[in-house]
Amino acid sequence: MNPITRHETPWLIVSGLVTVLLLSLMQTTFPIPDTELRPDAARIIELHSHLDETQIAQYRWVRWLDMLFPAAYAVFFGLSLRRLVRRSRTVGQPATTGNRWRLLPLLPLAAAGFDYMENILLMRSLALHPDPGWAAAAAGWFTLCKWTLLLLLTAAAALGSGLAAVRRRSRRSG
Repeated sequence: MNPITRHETPWLIVSGLVTVLLLSLMQTTFPIPDTELRPDAARIIELHSHLDETQIAQYRWVRWLDMLFPAAYAVFFGLSLRRLVRRSRTVGQPATTGNRWRLLPLLPLAAAGFDYMENILLMRSLALHPDPGWAAAAAGWFTLCKWTLLLLLTAAAALGSGLAAVRRRSRRSG
């Protein structure tokens, strides 16, 4: 048994706490592009043009913190969904049943990949400001992909948790 499986609950708790901690540390007093669903190049240029030197320094700090954030939420969502998929099988059901859901825990890795690309492109567009060109345009699409997957992951985790609670309740009463 691998160490993550053996210690899944502590990994889940720590990754959830680190995710919340990083999210709280990345708060700014000014709007940033990656909190919008799909900022286009003009919007990214507009947001960057309103930053003063202090805000640019804070924005760069947030960008570096945001390089840790995808790893934290990918571990949290991946373990959460893995646990839900594993527990969704009925007792005595073979592990191969329900194969259509076994890849669901890999979606957080895709979301994290889009988030990393978005972060790199936003840092590049800030470095190229006032004419970020392709970097700002591409960053918006990676932002859209990231948010789409994160919303799907959140819905899947909430739905899976609700179904697991219903299943537990029915086992107790049955």
